[in-house]
Amino acid sequence: MEDSNRDTQIFSERGTTFELSPELVEEEAGLTSNLPLMKLLIDLCQPLAGYRKESQTIRASVSKDLPQFRKPTNQELKVIYFFLSKDHQRIQIKAKNFSTTKEERITADLIEQEKIKVYSQFLIGPYFVDIFLPHLSSKRYTDYESLEDLRSEPNVSRILGSSKYSGVVLEVNGGIHNDERKMRKDHLRRKIFEMLQLIVLEIENPLVWRSKQIKKYIKGLKQFRKADSRTIQNQLSRIYLSTIAFLGQDEVFLNLFGVNKNQLKKYQLQKEGVFDNGKR
Repeated sequence: MEDSNRDTQIFSERGTTFELSPELVEEEAGLTSNLPLMKLLIDLCQPLAGYRKESQTIRASVSKDLPQFRKPTNQELKVIYFFLSKDHQRIQIKAKNFSTTKEERITADLIEQEKIKVYSQFLIGPYFVDIFLPHLSSKRYTDYESLEDLRSEPNVSRILGSSKYSGVVLEVNGGIHNDERKMRKDHLRRKIFEMLQLIVLEIENPLVWRSKQIKKYIKGLKQFRKADSRTIQNQLSRIYLSTIAFLGQDEVFLNLFGVNKNQLKKYQLQKEGVFDNGKR
């Protein structure tokens, strides 16, 4: 992305180039400002695979500079997440932004027939995803080379790094995803999901109506490893933390972590030169 003038920006995604409105630039900036906070909370409470040493350094620094900080239990995180999810769902319904398409319901039903656990309209960070499959995992991106069923028609999003990924986000996309505004939002969604070490897959609506191809695609999902209970719980805890980072208010932060949201954001800014998480 590069500046066009003070009010608009140029963005290129999937071969399409267009201007972003000032409103969209502002909206994205608001979401992006919470990314460092999300990473900080994960480092402090549920480190990502491959970042244990960096997380230990950060936790030691926080213990020294913010001694009032406390690590909440998984049950506390789950309770707050449930509250935020219901509240955010209510807001989205009121704004007419919350619905499940027929294609999503068909896909979810077919996946459940393969004995794979399915969560529909599941909240991750500030977003409801079409389908979330928490029990699937993968060690490295190279594992996908053998998944011809997945690579033939659907777009398998690029997965960064080589750490262990757990949980599949499956988006069932209609024509609206080719809209410029929606494409930009999808770009930011994928960035957040990849930072959480989630596996991101996409299929287009027409594929759902091709009976043989959609069944072949879904059987291909079973080629992923089955995540163990600890891996699933750790990933769910990170999802809870990411949602709290984006949607939680000061009162939530004080009750959960012993410090308010602005304190943690200010701390992250002060320490950016000491521990840089930008590589994630």
